[in-house]
Amino acid sequence: MSIKLKLQSRQVQSLVLTPQMRQAIHILQLNNLELNEFLTEQVNENPFLEIHDSQNFDSTLDASEQENDNTGNFLDTGNGERGDFQNGDGDFLDNSFKSGNLPETHITDSFYESLWDSDARQDLQNRPVDQGDASSPGDNKVNPGHVIEQSVSTVLSFVDFVQQQIFDKMLDSPLKEDCLTLLGWLDDEAYLLEDAEELETSLKISLDRVEAAQHELRSLMPVGIAASSLSDRLSMQLHHEGLWHPDFQIILDNLDLLGRGEVNVLAKRGKIRPRVLLDRIETIRQLNPKITSSFKSEATQERQPDILVFESDVTDEEYGNWRVELNDNTLPKVLVLDRYWEELAAKKMPSKDREYLNACYNSGNWLVKSMNQRAITLLRVAREIVKQQPAFLEKGLDDLKPMTLRDIAEELDLHESTVSRVTANKLMETPRGIFDLKFFFSVGISAKEGDKSHSARAVKERIKNLVAGETNNLKGGRPKIFSDEALALALQNDGIDIARRTVAKYREAIGIPSSADRKRAARLLS
Repeated sequence: MSIKLKLQSRQVQSLVLTPQMRQAIHILQLNNLELNEFLTEQVNENPFLEIHDSQNFDSTLDASEQENDNTGNFLDTGNGERGDFQNGDGDFLDNSFKSGNLPETHITDSFYESLWDSDARQDLQNRPVDQGDASSPGDNKVNPGHVIEQSVSTVLSFVDFVQQQIFDKMLDSPLKEDCLTLLGWLDDEAYLLEDAEELETSLKISLDRVEAAQHELRSLMPVGIAASSLSDRLSMQLHHEGLWHPDFQIILDNLDLLGRGEVNVLAKRGKIRPRVLLDRIETIRQLNPKITSSFKSEATQERQPDILVFESDVTDEEYGNWRVELNDNTLPKVLVLDRYWEELAAKKMPSKDREYLNACYNSGNWLVKSMNQRAITLLRVAREIVKQQPAFLEKGLDDLKPMTLRDIAEELDLHESTVSRVTANKLMETPRGIFDLKFFFSVGISAKEGDKSHSARAVKERIKNLVAGETNNLKGGRPKIFSDEALALALQNDGIDIARRTVAKYREAIGIPSSADRKRAARLLS
């Protein structure tokens, strides 16, 4: 067969995502924090968008006052009619919408494959208002019940703490600038991995200045700054505490043996009596090799959940006493400034400017509809998760039911990819704690008897509890360590049909060392 170049024409059909549909899919997978940043960018780029603070809106105003105070009251529905914008697409996360009273006609995955439903805004109407007392981010009032969550940490960063010492100790010293320069060469754990000769070449300063600045930096607190290695840092701390003994040098030179728990080999190599060696090891365990762990690199704020789940006095046929709401405390509301658009549209302007304004106005309307659809889909998926996991909410992790993305997708007539996107990086607050939405999805492991199956996540939790209980199960004064075979047997006695290799896979997945490593660690602790 000859190989040669030739031209061919072929006609195929394929689904091409428009920029608007790509934006809708992108918004769907953002959490509240990411969505807040995205909306801020959109408002900065689009002159017809405005972030509206609902907490500053006085609900006691009459209709005429509301019309005068809000510039974005009307939105084109797409069929030539004008709708009340405050009750339409713009108010996408008002108290009535977050209550979860979904419309009769559910939105399916076809929404993301075709044009938007012009009546989607009706899904947000005719819902009971749920009066809440939570304050929004724009509100100057602090909710007394959430002071910690609404307060930004004021802990100094490690770099700021060291810089403050350099300025206080070496205010007029010529080494101040050299110390500040070396501070920038420390890694995240405050180690200085480059030697003096390398720093001399890189910084183009004399070797004496490098060594002097390095000596001054190592004298600052916390003890261990600018150490070249772990053994060097531990040695610095032992000298500072006045605990140094020549035995420690042998131990620090053989940290690999200590890590593997080969205490007898270490004792023979260093010619140290075993009891004395154990005392030295206990002293080393009291040191702090992670000196930066008590500092924060920057002020941080606790991330709030996207979904709230709590018990209600009202019983529902589908969801029982559980109520699901969207958490809109950190999410701004976006308005389309229709009046501003109408004023500009009535003026004469070049065709290019008019095209730009038309594009911005249409983009704003599309964004509001995308926000509505994201909220509807997220709430539907969250409510279905709660519907399928009542035992977990009532009893705990041991009763977590096996569930896959397909289970939710089939119940809601959505595609698995849509469910995957809407559950990505979202948090749900429940009476059992705050969990990622992906946490509720896991494969099932069959039971030894009956049709009941166990969630893989629940099985991992049982393995973790069995290993954690090893310290309470003493044998000859030492903890009895379970092998993978013993763990599998214990789970089988609980009615879980699981093999040893599956136990080993789950154990490694949750970061539990092997039984041999746990035995070595037990010897060090005993």
